[in-house]
Amino acid sequence: MRFVLVGGINTVVGLLVFIAIDVTLGRFVDSAASATLGSIATLTVAQAISVVIAFVLQRRLVFRVRGHLWLDFMRFQSVYIFTFTINLVLLPTVVSMGVPRIAAQAAIIAVMTVVSYIAHRNFTFRRKPAPPELDVVDP
Repeated sequence: MRFVLVGGINTVVGLLVFIAIDVTLGRFVDSAASATLGSIATLTVAQAISVVIAFVLQRRLVFRVRGHLWLDFMRFQSVYIFTFTINLVLLPTVVSMGVPRIAAQAAIIAVMTVVSYIAHRNFTFRRKPAPPELDVVDP
């Protein structure tokens, strides 16, 4: 339930960051180069900002883990590099089919949310189970 709530907030924040970058940098690159490069530039900058926000929210509020900050961050980044790569292929492809960039990204986010949750739960924030406590009987 925490993932759904925090993920919803994170998705909205990430999409707002994407929109802000799209209407500024993205449109500039569209006119200076091409819509494909505009999509790539928008996605890259928005991803860099959003991933830091997502890491803090998920680590603190969803998975509630402590320790291993840099290991968690590197694992988190590896998951996001994977999803980013998929997004980097899908977004320009869908935009080239005539779908507006923001609508295309919203649809892709829905799929990537499920993929990232599974990866973060099973890889990024996974902790070894605590050893069972031994019952000590006093004589």
